[in-house]
Amino acid sequence: MLGELFNTGLGGTAGQSITTSHNASYGLFTNVQNSAYWSGTEYASSPNDAWVFSTNNGTQYADNKINFHYSWAVLPGNAGAANVPEPASVALLGIGLLGLMAGLRRHRRFG
Repeated sequence: MLGELFNTGLGGTAGQSITTSHNASYGLFTNVQNSAYWSGTEYASSPNDAWVFSTNNGTQYADNKINFHYSWAVLPGNAGAANVPEPASVALLGIGLLGLMAGLRRHRRFG
């Protein structure tokens, strides 16, 4: 997906940095790094590695997961969706806390 974004979406050229070779869509993005981005896909023959895409020269390679690289939400909805609690979960937590407080209050009164 990052390769598609680099080549088609942003008009990057293989062997050239995205900062010097791009189309008008490049201006729609802020803080594009001339560096490596994790693709989110594990390298099949080595579970310790994952695929990385370099906007420095338009190449893709496998790198060890302990290394630091950038990440980029490419599709709508990919940006932190797992980190945002759902309203139902928050409501359930609130109800649970209210029940706990009521139980503690009752315990103190009759305990």
